[in-house]
Amino acid sequence: MRREIAAAEEAAHEGGELNLVPYLDIVVNTVIFMLATTALTIGVGNIDLVARRYVPPSQYPAAVAAPPSLDLTVGVTYSGFVVGGSGAILPTIPCKRPLSRGRCPARPSRGIDAYDYATLGRTLRDVKKRYPSERKAILTADRNVPYEVLIRSMDALRASGFDRVTLSAGVQ
Repeated sequence: MRREIAAAEEAAHEGGELNLVPYLDIVVNTVIFMLATTALTIGVGNIDLVARRYVPPSQYPAAVAAPPSLDLTVGVTYSGFVVGGSGAILPTIPCKRPLSRGRCPARPSRGIDAYDYATLGRTLRDVKKRYPSERKAILTADRNVPYEVLIRSMDALRASGFDRVTLSAGVQ
């Protein structure tokens, strides 16, 4: 009888119970991961497409050419102003009283009035005459240009009709 009980116990231990908890944990996490992944890809993969109705080529309206973009940029450098756009770069507007090597004074006490704002204003008004609908301009400057020079340059831009002035990256 002891042998039968021992054999039954050994059979019970050998067959044992199957622990499904780790297996189910892996399956549930995998299913959740797959659902989240497919939900994201389905939303990103949609392309809205509207098919146009067929019209013979002779019935298309004539294409209206968009006016060219100016992309006006005014650079304040140590040697004066540089005005440029998508069409061309104009000659540098030099300082009224340059120091040695053609540079404008860097100290705010002497550097503010050294720049030629009147010539900058005239140049910007000429550009505005060629592009009357343009209102955007980008203002950029060298690192140690006095802040007051930037403000006066921005005032010259706004007085010329460019009222959407953007400071470029690097202006401190």
